[in-house]
Amino acid sequence: MPRAAYSAPSASEIASDRTALAFWLDALLLALFLLIQSPRITGVAAHEVIGLVIAVPLLVHVLLSWHWIVSKPARLLARGAWRGRLNYLINTSLFIAMVIAIVSGAVVSRVVLPAAGIATIYDADWYETHDFWSNVLFVTIGLHLAMNWGWVLAVMRRRDFTAEEAEANESDG
Repeated sequence: MPRAAYSAPSASEIASDRTALAFWLDALLLALFLLIQSPRITGVAAHEVIGLVIAVPLLVHVLLSWHWIVSKPARLLARGAWRGRLNYLINTSLFIAMVIAIVSGAVVSRVVLPAAGIATIYDADWYETHDFWSNVLFVTIGLHLAMNWGWVLAVMRRRDFTAEEAEANESDG
């Protein structure tokens, strides 16, 4: 069977793929966050592993959003940009809370890091810091989701997640 000539993807195909990646990456981050919120259910070891692993999709998310991150501040001073300012504030708070929660969680690790031979701190202040920022993170994720709910719905409407679409996509390639 002759091979079809390769054609570069169009800008809209790239944007669509990037949007789909961002959507599923966000869904993964949300699922991991919900799992990590219940260390009594997952166990301390799983809680710590998820807490360290979540840094990878978070980094990918930041890299995918980098253009928005660096271009948004210039537009924040524009008249009527209150929603943009609020969204930027929420996203900045979310990032700060996530970094502090991950770092403080690593500092007080009781299972994973000590098993790897890395000394950690058993200190009530660090545990309180971790607990506080985890709660801040919970609130900011809710605000982030609320601010971007329109995007979530738009992506879900544009992408008909049905078996028929999956079959059509498979037959294209």
